Amino acid sequence: MFKKVAVLAFSLTTLLASTCLAVMTGPVPDSEASLGGITLGSPMSYVRSIYGAPTDRVPTKDYIRQDAFSNIYGNSFYIIEYPKNSSVEELYVTANNGLATPMGITVGIPKSTVDKLYGEGSFVQGSYRYLTQEGKVIQIKYVDDANDVAVVKSIYIRYSA
Repeated sequence: MFKKVAVLAFSLTTLLASTCLAVMTGPVPDSEASLGGITLGSPMSYVRSIYGAPTDRVPTKDYIRQDAFSNIYGNSFYIIEYPKNSSVEELYVTANNGLATPMGITVGIPKSTVDKLYGEGSFVQGSYRYLTQEGKVIQIKYVDDANDVAVVKSIYIRYSA
């Protein structure tokens, strides 16, 4: 009897764990967790080789409240740097400045285009969240344009918490 209970408990635990892991990934290719050729985990030396020195660099906190640096390029592109290994931890763009994901998602395109490429996403705290196949998070805020069409207002890319 004990063996049957142990096997049942193990089976239920395995099923629950696999269900939880499935929820933490999505249909979006992992390569989409990048903006303007910069991917999460890229060394900041690589970023500087492409974009040069940031306009400003200030201490900040990352999405899990760890110390980090915000590298600001112009007034609409932000790269959060993890200081321990000087790598990209978060990407954030707030204007149509030519930066896009590999599939072409950029500020100003209609939500319907994003939905065709990424799926519906889930609405969480004022923005839509799309998950990559490896669990990275792409958060997109939308705003209605002059024609009442929902368009991308900002794109925020990070690792899952």
